[in-house]
Amino acid sequence: MKSYIFDVDGTLTPSRMMMNEAFRQWFYDWQQNHSTYLITGSTRDMTFGQIGEAVYDSFKRVYQCQGNDVWEQGKLIATKQVVIPESLHVLFEEFLKDSKFDIRTGRHIDQRPGLINFSIVGRNATREQRKEYIEWDLGCKERVLLAQLIRESHHDWEVSVAGETGIDLVKHGFTKAQIVKDFDDLSDLVYFGDRCEEGGNDHDIAQKIKDAGGTVYPVDDWEHTWQILKTIRN
Repeated sequence: MKSYIFDVDGTLTPSRMMMNEAFRQWFYDWQQNHSTYLITGSTRDMTFGQIGEAVYDSFKRVYQCQGNDVWEQGKLIATKQVVIPESLHVLFEEFLKDSKFDIRTGRHIDQRPGLINFSIVGRNATREQRKEYIEWDLGCKERVLLAQLIRESHHDWEVSVAGETGIDLVKHGFTKAQIVKDFDDLSDLVYFGDRCEEGGNDHDIAQKIKDAGGTVYPVDDWEHTWQILKTIRN
């Protein structure tokens, strides 16, 4: 039996927003006949608010914070913690000082179980401010550059471009790919994610599944996901 693993932001929902209601109802019905799992960089509270209780509880297992905070039927079954070294704090402050994007909204460093998220615009940004940063980043690839600078100076961290405005940092070995150890036959895995390209936070897990003979669907958005799911019969 195939196991279907889904990212959240950009795959089941617009980034940091709620699941489309029509899709939510359809997807819940689809879940009842398929083995589904969820993995995201976000915390449980954030994900729960985006997809709703019924869909959330219909996943066999939910992997929060890139698999570093694991939930099953409402119970926390595993979690990891991480300490931000002073050298990273200094680097983040340098990025904030040097960035040519001039909007700062606060909550630039977001520490989660086993994961650090960093954002120049900050997690307090309005939708309009986020849109401004997204357009800025598309033009200058700032997040790609920041991620590379961290990789070069902090070799024990894995860094990926995540969502629309941030970058994620985890200790080596603790990316989304870590969850495949929970599955017996990787060739039966089907993965949906919007950042499967190299440097994206879906890349490691997508590559591991693909290399093992599983199926990977790099999607553009939740509507693309829905379109593909309508064609799946088993």
